[in-house]
Amino acid sequence: MSPRSTMLTWICCGLAVPQRVSARFIDLDRWSAADLSLEEFEARYLNKAPVVISGISICPDSVQLDNLGDYCSGTWQIMVETEGGENDWAGLQAKNAIPARTFIAQMSSVPDNKRKKKRKRPRYAFDVNMYQHCAQLPQWMFVPGHASKVLMNQWAGHWSQCQLPNMNLYLAERGMRTNLHVDDHHTNFVASMCQGQKVWRIMKPGDWASQWKRLGTSYPSPGITTADGKFILGDLPRPFETWTDSSKLLSLGIDIFEGILGPGEMLYIPAGAPHAAHTLNNSFMVAVNDFSFQEGKDFIKACKTVRSQKSARLEYTKTQCKDLTPIRKEILKQASANWAQHGVNTSTKTWIDAFRCKDYCEVVKAHTAKTTPSIMDSFSCKGGKLIPRQHREL
Repeated sequence: MSPRSTMLTWICCGLAVPQRVSARFIDLDRWSAADLSLEEFEARYLNKAPVVISGISICPDSVQLDNLGDYCSGTWQIMVETEGGENDWAGLQAKNAIPARTFIAQMSSVPDNKRKKKRKRPRYAFDVNMYQHCAQLPQWMFVPGHASKVLMNQWAGHWSQCQLPNMNLYLAERGMRTNLHVDDHHTNFVASMCQGQKVWRIMKPGDWASQWKRLGTSYPSPGITTADGKFILGDLPRPFETWTDSSKLLSLGIDIFEGILGPGEMLYIPAGAPHAAHTLNNSFMVAVNDFSFQEGKDFIKACKTVRSQKSARLEYTKTQCKDLTPIRKEILKQASANWAQHGVNTSTKTWIDAFRCKDYCEVVKAHTAKTTPSIMDSFSCKGGKLIPRQHREL
């Protein structure tokens, strides 16, 4: 069965999104989870191309903007779009810090379709660490079977232990845009919209490998081409115009994927795939960066090549490689040994149940020990589960 395509007209909540200006923009592949087997997902998309899968989600059950503040705390760094051609990753610029509950309340108090006008520079709570700021939520998140070969960190521990990946929140106001960028450390990206919608533009990793010389690369991440033709650890120039008619994307002789991600769906973007997003309405997204077996091997292979290079532009990349190569090797070694035990636990269980986390409190302690150990002061532990001292459970 072939993926379902839809022609997109993006006018939502008073916000008109630029229409297609090139025949080279094509719809993101879209499948129902019931129609896309795990074997088909691996053959068509794993390490190769982006896809939206409906009927599965990594969002915490029953959590929306109007009750998210019940489970989150601390102070969040707020980002805005870069102005004046500044050299900021993904076109994001730090603005100020704001209490989490204040920001959530501001986003949810007035429906964005009733606002008189959108902000000149929409705000974005980007890459908020869930364990540090909303520690209860992973207890209610499910692991989709289609993600089982995408997220290697979860397989790193023995099957009787709990080694959950980093999970992050992204809260964006209507109109917020990122520029085309490649995620650090050659990691893939798995995301679900818990509320709201975003338009995505995505390149295949193979097309990035063939076009990077035309598009250019950034100084800290110039990338490296491996012997098998893959382009690893590179990023787009900063800034990189993504959404107007002057974008370099429009001059490329390749297909650029476009599509809308909404609630009840999961987006998979392979490592090394440039991507950008345009928020259609106030949104709440959960996402994970991780890597597959092949992506982990590609990273190690690229780092071996980097070590033999003398270019000053590769200093940041060499630091990444030095820090992460031993970790990647160990994760892949452990994941290979644990695969059979873990594989039976995916698809229909929460992350906690799927990986037999008998003591979720220990998971939170491990994730926050070096950064925010005081997090545990707000919770008690009951039966291995995290219970807030003052706030309610779902």
